[in-house]
Amino acid sequence: MASPPRLECNEERQLTEAPINLGAFKALARRAGLTLTPAEERDLHGTYHYVAAMAERVRGRGRAPGVEPAVVFDPDKAAQ
Repeated sequence: MASPPRLECNEERQLTEAPINLGAFKALARRAGLTLTPAEERDLHGTYHYVAAMAERVRGRGRAPGVEPAVVFDPDKAAQ
């Protein structure tokens, strides 16, 4: 499966273009197992750029998508 396109952000870290069109968003939702009404698809697509920008900040520039953090939080161990 192809990697999603890198997002272009301006200096204020605002997206300079929509990350994906509605058709691509619908495909992502189906792949994630979501069953959405047409209204939900439009609403979520309208906010997708926020999620995409957040994912881009987490990934960082020049870091491979498969890179894992050195420490992983385990909520089960933390609750003990």
